[in-house]
Amino acid sequence: MRPEWNKNYTTIAIYAFLVIAAVLIFYQILAFMPALLAAVGKLLGFLTPVIYALILAYLLNPLVKIQERLLGHLFKRKFSPKIRRVLSVAGSYLIALLLIIIMFAVLIPQLVNSLMLLTGNIPQYLDQLSGVVEMFKERFPDVNRYIDAQINAVAAEMQELLDRALYALTNFANIYNVTRQITTGLLQVLIGFIISVYVLFNKDIFTAQIKKIIFAFLRQEAGEQLLAVFKRVNDTFSSFILGKILDSAIVGVLCFISMSILSLPYPVLISVIVGVTNVIPYFGPFIGAIPSIFIIFIVNPVQALWFSILILVLQQLDGNVIGPKILGKTMGLSAFWVIVALLIFGGWFQIVGLIIGVPIVSLLFYAGRALIDGRLAKKGLPVAEEDYMNRESASTEKKQEKK
Repeated sequence: MRPEWNKNYTTIAIYAFLVIAAVLIFYQILAFMPALLAAVGKLLGFLTPVIYALILAYLLNPLVKIQERLLGHLFKRKFSPKIRRVLSVAGSYLIALLLIIIMFAVLIPQLVNSLMLLTGNIPQYLDQLSGVVEMFKERFPDVNRYIDAQINAVAAEMQELLDRALYALTNFANIYNVTRQITTGLLQVLIGFIISVYVLFNKDIFTAQIKKIIFAFLRQEAGEQLLAVFKRVNDTFSSFILGKILDSAIVGVLCFISMSILSLPYPVLISVIVGVTNVIPYFGPFIGAIPSIFIIFIVNPVQALWFSILILVLQQLDGNVIGPKILGKTMGLSAFWVIVALLIFGGWFQIVGLIIGVPIVSLLFYAGRALIDGRLAKKGLPVAEEDYMNRESASTEKKQEKK
């Protein structure tokens, strides 16, 4: 007598086997994850010059395109496209080099002088700050113990940092490692510079090769959609990053001019701090304002108040006039999503995450909105948020109509 075969048991057995196999595969992936991450990190280390090159080429590409258009309009018959490309790439690097020379010749000496002056006046400022602390302690005796504990803790940490710095400066191994790292870094920058020239000169070929691969493995419609996504990503990042750099430079210059007119101390140093931190969306102005106010406060508390008013006016001007003119609206995101982007990407990637978080979330927001609006349109439903403000379920609306 042949035993009866139960198909349900077979199905259960197959599912159980698949689950167990998936668990084992996942466990193996987790087991090899440290080695995989180490290999990826090592590969990225080898590709560091290429990464530098791509970043530099991406930043200079808009300048190259502007010069190519200008040369095309002015010397259309005299210069071939290849000659225009060579002149545009050379001109872009010349402009970048000129800006670096101006920065080192004008800005860096002023910045060094401000730092040396601030360092030289630190003992005097500490005495003034100590007098303020003593006065505060006399008026509020209950917090004396807490203040003393905090001061002692900060002093101990500073002493530890000084000891470590002294050891690092006097230890031969550390000097050798630092020298090797600096030499390696300069070599990587030089190689990256050479590669970036090649990338900019042959960018059309690289773009064509990428398109060729896309259409080779995807349907034409899917390939066109993917290229549209790439264009959106490029437009978003280039407009945001380059626009934010220009916006921050304008804010830094306005801060320097205003501080010079008001005779506030350390205008170059503080304007650089304000301009650099302004690159970070939303939190950048606060990050730059807090140390700047503290530096001025230990010199003159009244001037610190004037600077606080100045920085508030500058940030309002930037947020309502300068920023919208250069960047448009904040990538189409509300303040809530900007904060979410900064918290998530800032926590993952620190300073770099604070800079690129907003455009990335803007792209995700755009993709999600396009997907949702497309599905609503197929169902014949409205896509505007206003249409859903007071909208209730279909069953509730039918009951209300019957009543």
